[in-house]
Amino acid sequence: MGKKKGRKPRAKGAQKAKRRKPASVIELAREKRPIPAMHLDDGHATLVWRFSMIDLEGPWGWAKFGNGHAGPLTSKCAGWEGMREDEVFGKGGNKLIQADNMCPEAVDRLTELELDDHGGLWELRLAGEPRVWGLRRGHIFYPVWWDPEHTVCPSKKKHT
Repeated sequence: MGKKKGRKPRAKGAQKAKRRKPASVIELAREKRPIPAMHLDDGHATLVWRFSMIDLEGPWGWAKFGNGHAGPLTSKCAGWEGMREDEVFGKGGNKLIQADNMCPEAVDRLTELELDDHGGLWELRLAGEPRVWGLRRGHIFYPVWWDPEHTVCPSKKKHT
């Protein structure tokens, strides 16, 4: 056999380099989606999520988040990201709930987290009972609690 062009000959006694292969290969089928832009014409930007105020402990801590909720939650949140703040927090059940309308345990937890000076939290309704509770600063939403059974502020109406 002749020498291959472009390769350096190996020194005597040198071992052939092993090709590295990944342990597993995951192919992700992704469709191209545009990144939502800010709507500068009307002064409202699309919704952005920030996780610096998330509560991992307590009765509604995210540490208790169940796997069965991951798909619906991420799907709903991804949909909201493409909407302006007035679309997300307008009609449709997403609203500010004052602390005095929350259960006593929620008010106590807000005090523990030093978030009681905000007066209340925004409730984002997923479907049926599950809710995400958090703070809002314009188009930025800070999730605080995961409430799968709608217990932070139980509705007085049936089936909500």
